[in-house]
Amino acid sequence: MLEAQLLQIKLEKEQKKLSGLTAELQHLQQSGGVAVAASIDIPAPAPSRSANSSPGLVRKAELGVVTAGDVIDGPQDNEEDTRADLIKKHFTVRVAELTTQIQECESKAVHFQAECRAAHRRLTMAERARERAVVQLDTANQQIQKLQDDVSTTNASYESQLSMMSDHLCGLNDKLTSQKDEIEVLKSRGKKGKR
Repeated sequence: MLEAQLLQIKLEKEQKKLSGLTAELQHLQQSGGVAVAASIDIPAPAPSRSANSSPGLVRKAELGVVTAGDVIDGPQDNEEDTRADLIKKHFTVRVAELTTQIQECESKAVHFQAECRAAHRRLTMAERARERAVVQLDTANQQIQKLQDDVSTTNASYESQLSMMSDHLCGLNDKLTSQKDEIEVLKSRGKKGKR
């Protein structure tokens, strides 16, 4: 794209140069030009060939007569070169800026990738820890269930033992009460018999 713009600028420059030279040539031809008797041989420039000159042949020109190939470009040429240089400089700066941006983006991408890898590692470790915790929780729940079963079995056993002991104590109490009653009856009979 930059080459196309530079070529466009050169084309415009050459077209302006050609139109300026053509206008100056016509002006000189109309005013008669400055003619000097001496003549020299000069090679014919490609853009200003006349119809009767053939390529590569030398044409006669009079000294002092200005032709299209003899005009030296003035400030217009410098202006176009400056413009081309400015465009080159602009695009060079722009390419440098874009290169810097690309490098910054690549740096950020590398940093982001490293962060993602670290986060993935932490996530994997956390998942493994969670799986271990789930296994430990299941084991703990099984132990709790077993202990609860043992406690309930022990409670049932103690309750049955307490019930049997209570019944036994009640039986012994009844026995003691009846023996006490018998002893009192015997004592009262023994006192009646002594009288």
